[in-house]
Amino acid sequence: MNAKAETLVPVDQLARESPIRIPNESVEYRASRQALLAQEFELRRQIERVAAMRRALPPGGPVTGDYRFETETGPSDLAGLFGDKPTLVVYNYMFGPERKRPCPMCTNLLDAWDGNADDIAQRASLVVVARSPLQRLQAAGKTLSWRALSPTPSRETMPGARTADWIVEGPPSSPAGTARSATSGRRR
Repeated sequence: MNAKAETLVPVDQLARESPIRIPNESVEYRASRQALLAQEFELRRQIERVAAMRRALPPGGPVTGDYRFETETGPSDLAGLFGDKPTLVVYNYMFGPERKRPCPMCTNLLDAWDGNADDIAQRASLVVVARSPLQRLQAAGKTLSWRALSPTPSRETMPGARTADWIVEGPPSSPAGTARSATSGRRR
């Protein structure tokens, strides 16, 4: 345990000393609220501990698959998706050719990302991949009024291989995000 963690105020004390009160609250409410607040403080500390562990992870294995993508500027391999950025963020959009409409939850998330895409692009290449043809993805993006996101079809030599290699075992149109980095000339 580091020195910073050892000097943290106990969560029970933080909850007890919280100045926020509800007018006319009962003793039972205050006790329950204080216990909940202590658990919320502990949860926040746990989230911070997990985030520190994630940041401390060593680089993952190199990406060795021959993944191909069709972009608005033409065919690309994985390295091409990085552009001039050291980090590539890929979102697997559930909008394959068998779907009549894109996944509403994916669309909701990507709507928010579209609003932040310019900020993200300052440090990372943000790519949305799906298995539908480029024209269909572009039409969906236009219908959704995306101004910054450019969905990119994945033309895989082995359909579903990129999803299985990078993200999860499961159907090729599983929603998921992943980030890769380029360090020492290797894509990880």
